Amino acid sequence: MRLFVDDTRTFPKSGYQCCRDSKTAIAFLSFMKFEFITLDYSLSGGDTGMDILIWMKENGVSVPAVNIHSNNVEGRRIMQHYCEENFPETKLTMNMLPK
Repeated sequence: MRLFVDDTRTFPKSGYQCCRDSKTAIAFLSFMKFEFITLDYSLSGGDTGMDILIWMKENGVSVPAVNIHSNNVEGRRIMQHYCEENFPETKLTMNMLPK
């Protein structure tokens, strides 16, 4: 199972659970196992993809592969550093998506 988190981009047509905010993403992560998640930094409601990563760390949730697709350069850097420090076994990619 794969998770796509973004507040503005068009959702993939199939193959993903999709959501617009961190609260919904955290709900999915609480009850489902994912092999891959792709995160935007800036999300609706003023939260960020970092909120998801912090929650994952605090709750012992890991995912084998994480992609950060944000166009926000600083947010992408912060998330990358956090993943590298806290999820060393996770395959991290930085494939940005067009808006």
